[in-house]
Parts: sequence; structure tokens; C-alpha cells
Amino acid sequence: MEKKIGIIGVGSMGSAIALGLGSQTEYKLYLYNRSPEKLNKLRGIIDFIKVEELANMLKENMDYIILASKPQHIPDILNELKTLKLNEKTVLVSVAAGFTIESINEFFSDNPIARVMPNTPAQISAAMSAISVNPKAQSQITELESIFQNIGETVLLDNEEQMHASTAIAGSGPAYFFKIIEALSKAGEKQGLKLEEAEKLAIETMYGAALLLKKSQLSPSELRVQVTSPNGTTQAALESFNESKIDQIVSAAVEAACARSKELAKSQ
Repeated sequence: MEKKIGIIGVGSMGSAIALGLGSQTEYKLYLYNRSPEKLNKLRGIIDFIKVEELANMLKENMDYIILASKPQHIPDILNELKTLKLNEKTVLVSVAAGFTIESINEFFSDNPIARVMPNTPAQISAAMSAISVNPKAQSQITELESIFQNIGETVLLDNEEQMHASTAIAGSGPAYFFKIIEALSKAGEKQGLKLEEAEKLAIETMYGAALLLKKSQLSPSELRVQVTSPNGTTQAALESFNESKIDQIVSAAVEAACARSKELAKSQ
């Protein structure tokens, strides 16, 4: 039997989720967005039912409603869903940054609620999504993981408080990677390469290293040692990293992202 999934908001994340689910026959998609242009872009790519009013979505008794609008719009949407008397069996899923299970529970204390934080590689079905649920959604965990595995990999958190660390690593992580690529490319240019050559070298090297790490049975440390010949070029570079206290730099960055995540959660 098809599961009915409503997605409210089809910006970059909402549309990525829709694209991942749209090719799966076990899901029937209902999409709502204030701007019809974004919905029109999905026409002909995936099958979905365009929802003009949220009342029409609720009439269909959704199994899941994914809240993918901007965080500042979520309270108004929840108020409208409450006024329209959302089915108590519908699982509400927040993918909005900083919008917590507790925030949704204030509107719908009887519903199963989940918070899922995918990252931007969802756009190419390579997301890393962290999942946290309230007690009423425990029986839907397996299905939630299955839904979000259509856009990449998932990890189930023990509690929602861990979402801050997950956001700091996976949610913000792509930006760290892009920053490293930028830095490597500029460093290569400084050493005499053309910028486009240095950028290609950096991108393909990082891509290959990530694939090797994912497919290998070895740990990151073990693979690093494999690359590092005694007194060689890699050792010289790693010693420079250590002198710059790279571990402390990364730890401080993750700590800053965690702190900001907590601030955003409190402000909702």
C-alpha cells in the first residue's frame, strides 16, 4: 500500500527530498509551496499531486508531512495545520534548521514527531541525514530511515540533543570540505599551477580519498599512515598541520557550530 507523504516547502531541501522519493513506487507525493514556480520545475521529472491549499492535503490523511519550509514560516504552518485538525496518526517531520521536536510538540502533543537533518548533497542523493524521534514515533523509525535513505545515508541518534553535534559535522560539513578545496586550489596556484588545474587536482583527490575510505576496511588513521612515507612530502605537510594545531582548529570550529545550533533552537 502506498504511503502518502506531504512535503510543505520545495526549496533546495524539499525538492531534493521530493526528487529522491518521486522515483519510488511505494510513495504517493503531495507537494505544497507558496511559490508555484518551484513546483512547476518538478513537473515532468517526478509524479506528484500539486496541493493548492493545506486543507486539501489534510483531506487525504497523510502518513507523513515533511516540514521543509524556512524556519520562520514553520509556526504559521503549524498553526494552520492545527486549525485544520491534523490527523493524530500523521507523522510530522521537521527538516527545518533549529526547529525542534519540542517546538512542534507544543502544537501537536498527540502526534508522532521526528526531526531529520539532511545536508546539501541531498541534491544528488548523497545526503547524510541524522534522525531523532519523540516516543510516539518509535514504531516509525525503520520507515523513516527507509524514506530518507532515498536521498543518501542515515544515522539514528539516541536523543535530539545530539542533533547539535550532528549539524556541526554533517550539516555544516560540506562547507568545510569546500573551504579546504578552495585553500588547496589557491595553494596550488601559488606553487605555479593554473587555478583550474589545481582545483581539479584537489577535487578529484578528495573524491577518490573519500571513496577509498568508504570502501576500505581501514580507519582514517590507518589510511593516513599508508600515504605517509618516512621523511617524505606527506610527512612534511602533516608536520606543518600539527604545528598549526589542526586538531584544535577543527574542534573549535565544530564547537562554534554546535553553540550556534543551540542558539537557533532556543530562538524558535
